[in-house]
Amino acid sequence: MSKWSSAGTAVTRTRALALVASAALALSACGPMSDEDEIRAAVDEANAAATAGEFERLCRELFAPSEFPTERAKERCVRQLSSEPPTPASILVVDSVAIDGETARAEYTSGGFVDLIREDGHWYVSTAG
Repeated sequence: MSKWSSAGTAVTRTRALALVASAALALSACGPMSDEDEIRAAVDEANAAATAGEFERLCRELFAPSEFPTERAKERCVRQLSSEPPTPASILVVDSVAIDGETARAEYTSGGFVDLIREDGHWYVSTAG
């Protein structure tokens, strides 16, 4: 019987499923993220996308949906960012987060800031303001 037999594959799959289930259980035990953690994650994700030139992702997934409600608005956003890309920051570290209801401001250690808005239970970068 070869090393890659169907019996071996079944054992490998079972082990892989057990590992995935264990990881999922461990993550669920941590509980939900706090608003501040979600805001920091949203800012980090937006900064990474901007630095990588992922303007499509910024406009369609990471910016507040209410600010770009139509397909046409999203396309304009992508065109504008593509024609005038933001200056990539080497390292933007969030120093503090101030939450006021459905809005928040994350301030960087470098002195800059970004505003966010909560829509449908998720925090998004706000381009308004």
